[in-house]
Amino acid sequence: MPTKTRQVKLARIKDHEIESVFSVLFELQLLKSDLFRDPEGNLFPLDQNYYTKLATCFDKDPFVFLQGICDLVSSVPIELFTANLYTLLDNCASESDTLDFNSDIKRGLELLEQQRNGETERKKV
Repeated sequence: MPTKTRQVKLARIKDHEIESVFSVLFELQLLKSDLFRDPEGNLFPLDQNYYTKLATCFDKDPFVFLQGICDLVSSVPIELFTANLYTLLDNCASESDTLDFNSDIKRGLELLEQQRNGETERKKV
């Protein structure tokens, strides 16, 4: 049975690019929770040890600060990150609610293991 794999070639996202997407999104999530904890906005200016990415955007003018955040978000490869994720999910993952290999990959891994076990058995003889 042929696999569902589509002949798609996509640039592989690099580890540092994944880290940059994660860092920016994580800091934005932290900022949201910190703003709710202190509605007076006493967390400004942002602690550069805590907010390594967002602290570079800090400005007393809220519009300039927001513009800096937008520029920062635009600078990380979110499209490449999500395209890589969707490609892997479409071609490798099962349709279940948990992350698992699809049945074609599982069967291929089983056959590979059987082949390796057969080669091991032949070497013993």
